[in-house]
Amino acid sequence: MKRVNQPAEIEHLAFVPDLDILVFSDSHGDSRLITRCLDAYPDTGLILHLGDHESSLQPAMHKANRPFLAVAGNCDWLTADHLPDERFFVCAGLGIYMCHGHLFHVKRGYGELRRRVKKQDDPINLVLFGHTHIPLVRTESLNNKPVIFANPGAAGRRFSSGHVSALLIRIRKNKLIEIRHLSEGDVNESAKQSQAEKVNP
Repeated sequence: MKRVNQPAEIEHLAFVPDLDILVFSDSHGDSRLITRCLDAYPDTGLILHLGDHESSLQPAMHKANRPFLAVAGNCDWLTADHLPDERFFVCAGLGIYMCHGHLFHVKRGYGELRRRVKKQDDPINLVLFGHTHIPLVRTESLNNKPVIFANPGAAGRRFSSGHVSALLIRIRKNKLIEIRHLSEGDVNESAKQSQAEKVNP
């Protein structure tokens, strides 16, 4: 598989067999869920932010202490000049496309986003986008192959009515085995379990 514009910071992750990925979007300056997820899931090897992060991005990147990729959203006026609108890369043998989604008007539907993905020369297995603030996982057939579209929902409370969420992706032996939305309850329970394991190894 060709690697188009593979970011240098994740070059080593391109063909590892196993990888866990945390995905956030639309935190809008609220980094609380991001911080909790980073603490609760310390074994994740990659962090992705799909835009509309505003001031929550830098603290999260500093805390992550692991590869962290982001794209610009429609509200990211301060970072739009140095963040791309979209990224395509390979992780654990899977082609991943990420964007915020506003340029494809995803609040009105996914037709434009599907057309963008179909034009990509390299194989895409997973499409990650935000902007709608609505959690989503759905499989579609593009170019006669299954492609998973996933939206983590909103990580920040500003526009989410208090129901914040993130996405946990698990890849084993270069196969996608789980895509799970994480609520605050999930994160708190995982953090308690992780703490108990540290106390009672």
